[in-house]
Amino acid sequence: MITGVVLAALVLPITILAVEARQVSSWRTVVAGSGDAIGYSVTLATVGATLVCGLGLCLGYARARAERGVAVAADVVCIVLFAVPATIVGVALIGLWNRQGVAGAIYATHGMFLLVYLARFTPLAALALATSVRRVPSSQEEAASVSGAGWFRTMTEIVLPQVKLGCLAVWVVVFTLAFGELGASVLVTPPGESTLPIRIYTLIANAPRAQVAVLALLQIAVIFTPLALLGCGLAMRRRS
Repeated sequence: MITGVVLAALVLPITILAVEARQVSSWRTVVAGSGDAIGYSVTLATVGATLVCGLGLCLGYARARAERGVAVAADVVCIVLFAVPATIVGVALIGLWNRQGVAGAIYATHGMFLLVYLARFTPLAALALATSVRRVPSSQEEAASVSGAGWFRTMTEIVLPQVKLGCLAVWVVVFTLAFGELGASVLVTPPGESTLPIRIYTLIANAPRAQVAVLALLQIAVIFTPLALLGCGLAMRRRS
């Protein structure tokens, strides 16, 4: 059953894309034609994942150390926010930032993509990192406080070293989601600019299918690379 699902949802589509991509005489030309979009996607996803993890760690820490009632409410809020459709997030951001002044200046930049990532993926990061923080005994923080350590020093020397693996895993997941984000990004993209998913979306109706397949395979490769590296790192860590 599981094998059949994997074949239908993953192996078969990739195989079809690979067959179509073989019709392209020069992959380098196709990739070069979308070089800006690829560069934007990698850069924005990297910065976005870092920002989301930073904010998610702060929120996750607050949730992990909150009283039970507050923690449950925070979980519900995060789940609801993460479940909001991407198109609604995009429309909300347009209504908030598409105006004169400083907001309008930001609306015309790539900063809107970062706002999309923060709005969409911070709830997920907060939930995941709260789980990691809960594994750190609060008694260690109390002992550090009694010893005179401030909150920042406690976080950097006690909490962070113990949740760094969780932070890395969340960063990889958020990078993967951000690199493939389309639903909200297509609504807020500045004129003349695009990420790789938006580039693929616009080429579907105007370019040969083989070229679209090449870019789709490239996107898959970029997404699976950090996931594969994380998996290998975890496997090596368990063996040691």
